[in-house]
Amino acid sequence: MVPRDVEALVALHGEVLDMEFLTRYGPPFLRTYYRAWIDAPGGIALTAVDERDRVLGGLLGAVDPAQHVHAMLRVTVGHSACASSPGPRPIRSWRATFW
Repeated sequence: MVPRDVEALVALHGEVLDMEFLTRYGPPFLRTYYRAWIDAPGGIALTAVDERDRVLGGLLGAVDPAQHVHAMLRVTVGHSACASSPGPRPIRSWRATFW
């Protein structure tokens, strides 16, 4: 995954994963989220593209989950788009997902 993939991944995330809790925080949060994955310690961020370099999907994972979750929480939970969005508080959603 590279920075130029982020906009396409955010759009795809909104279309395909509209029921998923991260989508509730909107495109600004998702941009921050995907950008954070690119450089996050312990993380793996891959993008599938076709022969014309169009984004088909993304795969996110962690080789060191504890280190990765800690880094992602520092970057994404404090993001203003997340804090101002409707729905459950981000910390509660993150904790329910990762713990």
